[in-house]
Amino acid sequence: MKKIGIEQKTKNKAPMRELGCEEEKPGNEEIMKEMSLEAHGIMGGRTTITIIGFPDECPLCHKKGVQVIKLTVFRGETDDEKIYVIYQCPNNDCNKPYIGVYSLSEEDDIYHLENLYPIEPEKKEFEKEIINISEAFCKIYNQAENARATGLDEIAGIGYRKALEFLIKDYCILLNPGKKEEIKKEFLSKTIKTYIKDIRIKRNAEKAAWLGNDEAHYYRKWENKDIEDLLRLIKLTCHFISMYMLDEAYEKEMSNEA
Repeated sequence: MKKIGIEQKTKNKAPMRELGCEEEKPGNEEIMKEMSLEAHGIMGGRTTITIIGFPDECPLCHKKGVQVIKLTVFRGETDDEKIYVIYQCPNNDCNKPYIGVYSLSEEDDIYHLENLYPIEPEKKEFEKEIINISEAFCKIYNQAENARATGLDEIAGIGYRKALEFLIKDYCILLNPGKKEEIKKEFLSKTIKTYIKDIRIKRNAEKAAWLGNDEAHYYRKWENKDIEDLLRLIKLTCHFISMYMLDEAYEKEMSNEA
């Protein structure tokens, strides 16, 4: 384990600036992969450490660019296995600071990027047909995205499952307004089987509901599928709903002109 608080020799030293100044921008690909920095202890002391992993995009505004290193710190005086690099976004419309957390690898005695904090996930934009059908779906889906982006992966899937239910039920209520109360109260699986006629929407919505249920229950039926499969199926469901609504709109607008 590397001792923090005393000067350390590293394998590949790169130019540094004094504390409080911006780091020099890396001049080549090799330096971008591995860089030596001077780290300062919160309780005193300093050391030279080597890090690997550099964000090329601000986690707050999501603009790409060479991120500016402002300060590198560690918490204790010895045996600290984490280093905290304070970055600043170079985008003038943002310029916000954020922290890169690096963990020491015993294999190469180098600190590897583990996480960035805070993260503001990009808001997913949906096609207008989906927004018109269910604004609640869009809101819930993006909240699930936020949960997943901040490491709450065990509850994000339940959020996606809830978003799917709002999309399907709002869609079916739109097409069957007289059945609103029945649709609101019944199980999602029954709504899909009873009210969705388009086979492409039905089969993808059914599969998405199955995987969504796995995210909520103790027993996982579809062990070879994960949250990425759930998101693909929701995406397919949205796509085919949008196509159906567009087709219906053009048919209504143009059928009388034939």
